[in-house]
Amino acid sequence: MLLELGMVFNAREHCWQLAAAALRDFHTTHGYLRIPAGFTTPDGVRLSGWWHKQRSGPGRLSARRRALLAPPMTPSSPTRPTDSDEDPTGEGEH
Repeated sequence: MLLELGMVFNAREHCWQLAAAALRDFHTTHGYLRIPAGFTTPDGVRLSGWWHKQRSGPGRLSARRRALLAPPMTPSSPTRPTDSDEDPTGEGEH
């Protein structure tokens, strides 16, 4: 019943899940993970800082979390766009 009401039992995990969803949305929209410094989503997720933290330090993420950030969004994936995912307008991601 509490779950049906939206009760959050683990706030840290809930925040991580929200940020992971925001990262997937960013990747879907832009086609890459070169997140501008200081980028915050309209919902208030400080995505650039969160993504940097996920990528810093080897072995930082559990296998479960790595699976949730399935390729191409694993921390070892390139964060710079390749020729195939450059912005065709040349205006960058603003």
